[in-house]
Amino acid sequence: MKCRRVRHMTIKQLPYGKPARDWLKDRYGETEANRIWEQTQKNYQNYLPDLPDYGGSKNSHAKAIYGGLLIFALYTALPDQPPVSELQDFVQNLFMGPFTKLGKFFDLNRPSHMRLIDKVFRKSGNRDRKDILKRGFSFWQFFLRFIVMLYLWKAFDIICLDWLLLTRSHFFQYYYPETEGCAGYHQFGFNRKEQLTRIILFPFVAALMAGTACLIGGRL
Repeated sequence: MKCRRVRHMTIKQLPYGKPARDWLKDRYGETEANRIWEQTQKNYQNYLPDLPDYGGSKNSHAKAIYGGLLIFALYTALPDQPPVSELQDFVQNLFMGPFTKLGKFFDLNRPSHMRLIDKVFRKSGNRDRKDILKRGFSFWQFFLRFIVMLYLWKAFDIICLDWLLLTRSHFFQYYYPETEGCAGYHQFGFNRKEQLTRIILFPFVAALMAGTACLIGGRL
């Protein structure tokens, strides 16, 4: 049986390499930054064998997954192991920077802007459905793909949105100054019951999504 080669994204294929190196140079100086970056690349390569095949650069969602992997590879290479709070601005700008810029042009309270965003998401969804039909995955391959995506999304939701963005930064207060001082900004874990419920339900949701994908592709 001929095995299909797993296509992982390299750091050079990600848009996060240069910002990460610039941050390292500002924090540690050029010489130390080069050493840390070399170790970061080694860590990244060591993590790749444990990842399933996400479709490489052909999967429009893969950059977020591999970007998160790069952050883990970078953090373990830092010599001083700083608290995560010291990295929050860097990580927020790295991943949320494009959305912040878009927020200056798009107002989701305007129907015309909402319709445009809806078209973008629909186009992305159609591309994902075509990707499903091309790959011919089995039920368990689909299940693994969906369960990893769901838990990574939830980790991003809890760490980046609930903790960093909501309780540690002033992102929402900047755009909505009238909310300054609201108690919710200091209550990390306020929705822990809902989060735990979703975490428990994710395997069942992934199974349902995998079954639907197999039906679409004629695999069941």
